[in-house]
Amino acid sequence: MPITLDKVPIDKNFRALLIGPTGRGKTIAAASWPGKTLVIDFDHRHKPIIDWFPDRLGEISVEVIYPSNYWDVFKPLVDSLESGKLKFDNVVVDGITTLSNTTVVMQMIAKGQGPEKGKITKGGVAVPSWDEFNGEAMLITQLLETLKSIRCNLFVTAHPVSKTRIEGTKSIKETSIISFGTKLGPMIPAYFDEVYAFDYEFDINAGKPVKRLVFTSPTSDYPDVKTALKGLPPKLDITGKNLYDVMKEYL
Repeated sequence: MPITLDKVPIDKNFRALLIGPTGRGKTIAAASWPGKTLVIDFDHRHKPIIDWFPDRLGEISVEVIYPSNYWDVFKPLVDSLESGKLKFDNVVVDGITTLSNTTVVMQMIAKGQGPEKGKITKGGVAVPSWDEFNGEAMLITQLLETLKSIRCNLFVTAHPVSKTRIEGTKSIKETSIISFGTKLGPMIPAYFDEVYAFDYEFDINAGKPVKRLVFTSPTSDYPDVKTALKGLPPKLDITGKNLYDVMKEYL
């Protein structure tokens, strides 16, 4: 039976997809939210957190995930979060682009090598096929559906990847936040009300970045950027600052 919106419990948890090239500050931004934090680290780049938040290291936990521990560590970890056995104020999946790689490589390892196992290059290297791409899409979609049910702040980071798509005789260049399959990339932003892009502002004369910027409205480079927060500026300057401190008045 439908209920009116005045009787629907308000979900105050913050969930954001943070997009940008490596080194733009996405992990640090996600870790800036106060409270007990879990970083599920696919990128193996959690060391900056130690430099930025030395006073919070006792409340920030890290689990590094590889193709070899996907089923033994990552899957049970997600199950424990879903069931409530593990509780955190913030969960950071860092990042979904590398998770895509990990998911495909994990399947390749499980399948093994050899002509009977799938496609092999002339050099004798096993390469992924549509089976692995479909498995990637299914496993990561299941993960995103599971993460929706966890009552905490959720951050997922992503790196744009340049791709070339062939349509007939034309080669079309595009970017995606997923390395391999084509199905998943366009679906991921739909899981988030907040999608932000991170980048530098460069001083051409000095030859170095002078500002760290977060875009909260669509740009030509990041058309999927969006926000549901009323009054949030389209661009935030977080140079030398924590994203949470800059945004907390809008939350």
